[in-house]
Amino acid sequence: MMSKGVSRTVVSYNSMILGHCRQGNLDMASRVFSEMLEMGLKPNVITYSVLMDGYFKRGDTEYAFDVFDRMVDENIVPSDFTYNTIINGLCKVGRTSDAQDMLKKFVENGFIPICLTYNSIIDGYLREGSINSALTVYREMCESGVSPNVVTYTTLINGFCKSNNIGLAMKMRNEMKNKGLKLDVTAYCALIDGFCKQRDMETASQLFSELVEVGLSPNSVVYNSMISGYRNLRNMEAALNLQKRMVNEGIPCDLKTYTTLIDGLLKEGKLLLASDLYSEMLAKGIMPDIITFTVLINEGNLQEAFRLHNEMLDKGLVPDDTTYDILVNGKVNGGNPLSGVSRV
Repeated sequence: MMSKGVSRTVVSYNSMILGHCRQGNLDMASRVFSEMLEMGLKPNVITYSVLMDGYFKRGDTEYAFDVFDRMVDENIVPSDFTYNTIINGLCKVGRTSDAQDMLKKFVENGFIPICLTYNSIIDGYLREGSINSALTVYREMCESGVSPNVVTYTTLINGFCKSNNIGLAMKMRNEMKNKGLKLDVTAYCALIDGFCKQRDMETASQLFSELVEVGLSPNSVVYNSMISGYRNLRNMEAALNLQKRMVNEGIPCDLKTYTTLIDGLLKEGKLLLASDLYSEMLAKGIMPDIITFTVLINEGNLQEAFRLHNEMLDKGLVPDDTTYDILVNGKVNGGNPLSGVSRV
């Protein structure tokens, strides 16, 4: 642009700042902002809002508010995007209560909250484990005439499932259906995982079938939840069948898939099958982590256990307390103590 004599504008600078912010390069974004000022161009509300959003996403709330204060000092009126950026940014760093207080001030200044605004606060409270606060905001949202969308319900369902409030999660799912909203893969995944953790594989399987029937494709997260659920019930036949289905559908098995299956097979004494899966995992370039090694060490073969322990160290993995508990206290082969090994 410069070589062809094309003048740089506020719009072109805003685009550059946005690009650097999306890449997480706030130093470059700040440098472009300074260059913009040096060129005699006046930043607008979009410039400041984009820069604030970048700092919030990096967790630098102090810098974000410095940008906001500078904008106000320049007598630039904040936009809805500005307000939503501040609310979302505070919620993401665990300051949801502060975000809600600021929302009240923004409303006094004429800001009208939208679905996105409430979704940010609901998500923030759920991340902090404040279920009641999230529900209160959800009710306020409905009472104010703002209709919850798929993101709202998915956020609630996910949060309720993670806090073992499956009943509330199913209530949200039913509300979605009554309003004609379709669950997405994320919502189904949360529900399936919740029922799997409660060892209710019947309901989990029904939801899995429903997911497929409505035209959605299960991803590795959904399959891993189901496989873990069957492993916990010692039903490795069902778990392995799901893994085969994953392969047939072209869904790659990841480290969690292999670790869960190997753990279940070892607990059933099927060492050969477990060994085959471990070899398959390595052949695909999937490297074991501490959890995988701990599972393998707990297989009952002491010589192999110590070899795997040394392999962990060679790979730079630090064994956790469970691993050392198995090795030192002899919690292998039915809990028989290690003979001739002194305890630390």
